[in-house]
Amino acid sequence: EAAYWWNVMLVKVFIDNGYRQLSKDQCVLVKSEGNKVSYCAITVDDCFFAMSKDPDWTNQSVEMLKAAFEELTVERGETINILGMTVYMDRKNGKAVINQQHFLDKLRSTYGITRAAVTPATGDLMYERVESGLLGDQRKFISLNATLMYASKRTYPEISFPVTYLSSR
Repeated sequence: EAAYWWNVMLVKVFIDNGYRQLSKDQCVLVKSEGNKVSYCAITVDDCFFAMSKDPDWTNQSVEMLKAAFEELTVERGETINILGMTVYMDRKNGKAVINQQHFLDKLRSTYGITRAAVTPATGDLMYERVESGLLGDQRKFISLNATLMYASKRTYPEISFPVTYLSSR
């Protein structure tokens, strides 16, 4: 129940300060005044803001949260980290670039992965090797596969098919 009550308290702070929840996604709050707009996406205990280019308004939103909560960490700039992902705002080209490089580096280290492939699925992916038998450490395989499923859902959808197929092996 703690997560529920935390969310109730956090949303109340936003609503008391002029934000409203979107009906399609209640984890997104929006506030607008004239040509200024602020969107905030809530993910557990993180708030991810996208705002108009008014530094005073940005500071007001940060101060609103600082007044309500004892401890607050704020990241600003073109590159921020949220939920294990790095988000880079490429304003010049009008895009957001998301990756999990730190996560992948840790995965390579944990599982001793030293090689890379151009594609996540080679031409013989579906070829069944009956003679190959069971892996020595099935738990390690299952753990690696589940970790890759997590990465495919977050930032690397191109590995979804081979990871899903391998999960049935």
